[in-house]
Order: sequence, then structure tokens, then C-alpha cells
Amino acid sequence: MKLFSNILSNLSEYNELENAVLSGRLPACVNGLGAVHKAHFITAMSARLSQKALIIVSDEAEGQRLCADICSLGGNALFYPSRDFNFRSSKGQSREFEHMRMEVLSKMLAGDYTAVVCCADAAMQFTVPPSSIQKCKLTLKSGQSITMEEVTQALLASGYEQCEQVEGSGQFARRGGIIDLFSPDCEQPARIEFWGDEIDSVSYFDIMTQRRGEVADCVEIVPSNEVYTPELVKLSQQLTELANSLKSKKQENAKTKLLEEAHMLASGIRPGSFDKYMSLIYPGGTTIFDYHEGLIFVSENSKLKERVRAYEWQQNEDIKSFLEDGTLCEGLGPFSMESSEL
Repeated sequence: MKLFSNILSNLSEYNELENAVLSGRLPACVNGLGAVHKAHFITAMSARLSQKALIIVSDEAEGQRLCADICSLGGNALFYPSRDFNFRSSKGQSREFEHMRMEVLSKMLAGDYTAVVCCADAAMQFTVPPSSIQKCKLTLKSGQSITMEEVTQALLASGYEQCEQVEGSGQFARRGGIIDLFSPDCEQPARIEFWGDEIDSVSYFDIMTQRRGEVADCVEIVPSNEVYTPELVKLSQQLTELANSLKSKKQENAKTKLLEEAHMLASGIRPGSFDKYMSLIYPGGTTIFDYHEGLIFVSENSKLKERVRAYEWQQNEDIKSFLEDGTLCEGLGPFSMESSEL
């Protein structure tokens, strides 16, 4: 990587850009770069200035290529995808992209990256605040005094799904004195073996054969879902207050739905989706920008603006639809009701 950085340092255009960053004369515009040259510039500048990079791109294909190019130059690039929020209760839903987002956010908190690449819509979507991830992180290690029930309750509160056998990220299984779990930021699931109220051993296992493999000193568990809360009673009270504030006839469906789910929460039952209650659980609106300190790059600005406009239009149409059928009430949701700009 030093070889490529040294080559760039001989270019007056690159030095001018670097000086603009150091002196705060931003934003700065660079034209005429091919795809691999963008990766070259970003990787070299991040390394020379000892700053991490957040790169906003116009589409997923460009983002994946840019990630691959940065990694081939010696960087550690992560792709942060957008996701479809679910406002309706459903028995089965894919959380693949949600787990990918949680993995990226966890690595950003740990500083385990040199660059993060995402599309404009992913950058605009609200997510879990850094403080909530830190609060719910659970470290399990051999010899630790903790009960199986305490671990189970912590996993359920962090959005993990209990099942008979772990087959994917965000799941856990409990049998005898063993808890198997698969944290979104781990490549393999972990097996925690207990001896009474103490952890006897921690290891990873193969998800296909279910056989135990490498022994680990400890395993760190991060939340499985972006929207979760252990304070179900508090959320139930918030929903009841919100429902009672709805007075018009157009809001009757939303009021009925809120009261139904408030009753479920008060009974300890989690509704099929928490996404619509994100603004209650995480007031203030957190985005990926709250996780990043360093350089921000915007690739193909004109194309990116088109994607932002298309996303805002679709977002507004979805909100209208959800408001009309009572699935969502005004003021709730995982994104702003107002127009956003990058």
C-alpha cells in the first residue's frame, strides 16, 4: 500500500486534495477518476491521514466493486446495506440485511475497519444508537459466574430467536447445560457449556455438522436486531398513551392496533415487528453517521441525488399506505417524515 501512496504523493492534484482536507477547505470535488482510481485515492488518503472513510455511493453494484477494490489494496472495507422495514406482523421474515447492518455497526464501534461503503438510502435510514449496542453487549468467557437463565433472557432482550437448532445468524438454542448462539458479528456460531451456574467452556462449532471446533477464550455477543428493547412494560405504557391521544375517526384503526400491541407487551409478548416503534425506543434518530469519525466521500453525486429522490418518493408513498390502513400512526417509524438531503 505504501508503494501506491508514494506514487500518488508525486501527483500535484492529489497533494492539492490532501491539503484541502488538512486545511478544512471542504467539500472538494475530484473529476475524471475511474472505479479503481477512486479506491486508490480513498485508501491512500485514509492511510496517509490516519482517518477512516465513509463512502456514499449511488448503487449496490458500485458499492460492492469499491469494497473489493479497497480490500485488494490492503484496506478493510465493509458494505453497509439498506433494509426494508417491516410494519406488519408476520410469522416469517428475512433478517439477512439487518444482521449484515448490525455486523458493520458493531465493527465500526470496535474500530475494526478502514472504510465503510453504503448507498444513500442506507445512510438515510435510522438505526440503533451506539450506546444501546454497548449497553446490550454481552461477553461470555470460561469460568464466568452466570446462569443459563440470565444468558437466555439477555439474548431474548437483544432480539435473538430461540429455536431447536442454530441454523443462521441471530438464533440461539438451549438444551441441557449448553447454549448455542450465533452473533451477527461472528463468522461461526458459539457453544457455551455450563457447569451449574458457571461457564465451563466456550467454543465455536460448525453450523452444518453441529460439531464443536476451535476453543475460544471468550465470545462477545452483540444485539441481533436493530430495533429491540428489554423494557416491554415501558413501551406498553408509551403505546397506550399514544393510542389515547388519537381522537379522529381516521385514526381508529391505528388506535385499535396500538392498544392491542400495548396489551401484548404488558403480558410479555413481543409483536411481530418493532420497526414501527423505532422512534419511541430510540428517540432522536440515529444514522450511520453517528458511528463514524473521519473522512466522508460521495461518489457520482448526480446519480446519488437521483437515488435519494427516488427513495424519498417511495418512502412517502409507503408512509401514506401505512397511515391509511392503520398499520402506522403519524410520528412513528424508522425514518423522518420530512425530506432528507445528503
